[in-house]
Amino acid sequence: MVNIHPVKLALILVIQFLAYSLIGQTDNQSWSSVRFRSNIDEKTRIDLRPIVRHINDFSTYQNSSIDIVLRRKFGKGWYGQFLARHWFEPNAPNRQFVWGDLGYVYKNSNISFTNRLRLHVALDLNDITQGDFIRYQSSLTPTVSWKAKPFFAIEPWYQLNGLNKLSRIRYETGLNIPFLKDYNFTFMYRRQDSLNRDHSSSQNQFVMTLTYTL
Repeated sequence: MVNIHPVKLALILVIQFLAYSLIGQTDNQSWSSVRFRSNIDEKTRIDLRPIVRHINDFSTYQNSSIDIVLRRKFGKGWYGQFLARHWFEPNAPNRQFVWGDLGYVYKNSNISFTNRLRLHVALDLNDITQGDFIRYQSSLTPTVSWKAKPFFAIEPWYQLNGLNKLSRIRYETGLNIPFLKDYNFTFMYRRQDSLNRDHSSSQNQFVMTLTYTL
C-alpha cells in the first residue's frame, strides 16, 4: 500500500491542473454528469449517464448527451462493455455513437492496472459523416491509505475511415471519492491533444461525475 497523505495528493493534482490550464491557445472545458448505476447481478451492471458540456473557459454551453452502458464481467479479470451515446446539439443535428469495449484488470496489493480496447463507431445520421476510431486506454490506480482513490490514464486514438493514423491522445488524472452508502464523486482532469493534423489543437477538460448506485 502506498501511504500518500490526502492533502499532499490534492496539492499535487491542483498544481498539475493549473499548470496545464495556463498553456496558451488551450480551451478550458467542463463535463458535468450524474451517473445512475444498477447491478443486475454480480457480473452485470447497467449505467445511465446524462452529460452537459461547457467550453470557452466554461462560459458557453456546448452540447449535452446521454449514455447507456452495459458491462459484463467474464472472469479472470476480463470484461466486455457496450455503450451508446446520443448527442443533443443546440445548433446542429443530433449525433449518435456506439462503442464496444474489451478490457482486462490486473490487481495486486499495490496497484490496479486496466487495459481497455475500444471500437468507436459514429453512426452517419442526418447527413453528418463522422470519424471512427480504435482507442486503447491504459489506466493505473495505486493502492493508497486514504478513502479517495487517485488514478492516471493515457489513451491514444487511431482513426479509421481510410486515414489509418493516430489523430488524438488523452492524458487523465483524478480522484474517485466514495461517500455515504451508495454515492461516489469523481473529479478528473483530462488533457486532449490532436496529432498528425495541419492545425493542431489542445483542450483541458475538467470532468465531474456523481454516481448513485440504485
